[in-house]
Amino acid sequence: MSRVDVDVEGLRRLRDALARYATDQHSAIDGVTAEVERCEDLVARRLEETRRRYEACWSDLAHCEASGTSEQPVDCSGYRRAYEAAREDYIAAQGAQSRVSLAASQWEREALAHSHVLGNEVPRMRAGLERRIESLEAYNHWTVSVQHEAGLSRGGRTVAPPIEAREGAPNTKEIW
Repeated sequence: MSRVDVDVEGLRRLRDALARYATDQHSAIDGVTAEVERCEDLVARRLEETRRRYEACWSDLAHCEASGTSEQPVDCSGYRRAYEAAREDYIAAQGAQSRVSLAASQWEREALAHSHVLGNEVPRMRAGLERRIESLEAYNHWTVSVQHEAGLSRGGRTVAPPIEAREGAPNTKEIW
């Protein structure tokens, strides 16, 4: 190989894009996490409201049934219907809370894994790109200085000798 055709500026843009990507992803994770917490709070409030209503309806039904006597029975069917409806609502709210809690814990695991990649792998990739950029810049600088010293030109264009033929050339095998 006699020359390196790499867009160093393109590598810089890629390095910078990785930083923007990580920042954007952290913001997205934070936004979704806040929304998940909001949903958990709403479901918990709904469960508490239905629990209170269920207990109140149960108390009302018990009071109604206790107010009647064997000689004078009291019609508690309205209280019974309200109790049954409140009980069904409470059971549904418990199921909703269970489903939301499961989804929230799954999200937490996914967010943690994604945050790990953003916090560890993206910086590692950026550091690798930075090393490659520095190596390529050193190589390009070295090539230009060798060409000027040697005065090599072909057809009005300065041409670098093959990398393997240059003494003191940077180790390009480490570049990639």
